[in-house]
Amino acid sequence: WSGGARATRSLPGRQTLTFGAELLANVTQKQAYSSNAPADPGFLVDASSYQSAAYLQDEIRVKPWLLLNGGIRHDRYEQFARTTPRGAVIVLPSPNQSFKYLYGRAFRAPNAYERYYYEQPTISLRPEAVATHEFVWEQYLGEWLRIATSTYRSHSTQLIALELMGPEELGEFAFFNRGAIESKGVTFEAEVRSKRGLQAVANVSFQEATDETGSRLAVLGHSFGATTAVTLAVEYPSELSRLVLLAGYYYPSKLIDAALAG
Repeated sequence: WSGGARATRSLPGRQTLTFGAELLANVTQKQAYSSNAPADPGFLVDASSYQSAAYLQDEIRVKPWLLLNGGIRHDRYEQFARTTPRGAVIVLPSPNQSFKYLYGRAFRAPNAYERYYYEQPTISLRPEAVATHEFVWEQYLGEWLRIATSTYRSHSTQLIALELMGPEELGEFAFFNRGAIESKGVTFEAEVRSKRGLQAVANVSFQEATDETGSRLAVLGHSFGATTAVTLAVEYPSELSRLVLLAGYYYPSKLIDAALAG
């Protein structure tokens, strides 16, 4: 279960202050493995975890065409705590156009699989961390077309990797914080909205990523399945006869844009 609260207040000097808190309870996190092999007894992990967060954000309208935005967030887990800042400078040359500079730090906490799946839980795992600089240009052309382009550079550290422990025939694995990645890229996007509610979005991205040794890495999209398939094709080409990747689209249904009263 989870819960949260947020409040917004206007302050003198054309400021808008937002603050809030969140609480998340993973009451049951079960993982099990069984095998027919007599020498492999399998295992059952029954765990739980809790996390909380508090954040503060301030938006200042310096000029009608200039906005400054800054915030800070503190997350607390059972094993660690992290405080991450973020900020933005937004320039509005016209009501339909904007230029943005965005900066932020974020992290990804180890999930239950990474912490508890293997026989020797890697309790010492730390969260992955990333710092990102991004520039964005956005333009609305009428009520039906939006175009945008952005460029970014990010630095990721303490990446979580699965590694073999001891001889390969024993098959003992564990997760560790290893390595760092430097990535940069540019994205172009167009969005069309019709009066009937049809929405279409198209984008193309050019990205480059290197590890701490300077080696270039393969950059994939958001699909975990696609990532796994391409990884298998690269590492075990003799085991795959072919590789098929699919793209899709969606048509959003009508939504009620109104406050609900009980």
